[in-house]
Amino acid sequence: MRMRIVLIGGTSLCGKSTLAARVGEACNAGVLSTDRFGRHPGRPWPAPRAHVAEYYDRLGDAAIDSFLLDHHGNLLPRIHAEMDAARRAGRDLVIEGSAIRPEFFETPEADVFVRWLCVPETEVRARIERESAFATRDAQARARIERFAERAVRDGARVEAALTGRADVRLDGTDVDALERFVKDCVV
Repeated sequence: MRMRIVLIGGTSLCGKSTLAARVGEACNAGVLSTDRFGRHPGRPWPAPRAHVAEYYDRLGDAAIDSFLLDHHGNLLPRIHAEMDAARRAGRDLVIEGSAIRPEFFETPEADVFVRWLCVPETEVRARIERESAFATRDAQARARIERFAERAVRDGARVEAALTGRADVRLDGTDVDALERFVKDCVV
């Protein structure tokens, strides 16, 4: 089998980490999350640090989005460095994260297998509510979680828009059969 690099992108809580772990196990490949390369103020739960709370309390939507996109762009050299290191070592690698953006990988290299997970807005919000225990939080925490959810939904919409006409690289994150086929396709 030839060496391959699998990139999995999508918005927050769309299932990237779960799918990457399954692909990594099936391919006996290393798995990296772009979160390890540097974190932007992400999830404001269970108890956010002061800078994360301030991020969601004080910044407007445009600033939050701009900061997120700048952060993702700043991670691109590290993503490529990890890909190059895997190539030099001749090892399979799976990288997942929101920083795997369609605009960065419009034309992937021959050894790169890239997919973006897309889930409906209602599912993103439901996953965030479950993961954060939203119903048990106080009003201030719920407001921050809602800001995070709004950011995730806006980012998911940007990813979806960038994938218009590119059904070959889009995966429905709620379609268990499609996800299983993707795992199997990675092994071949």
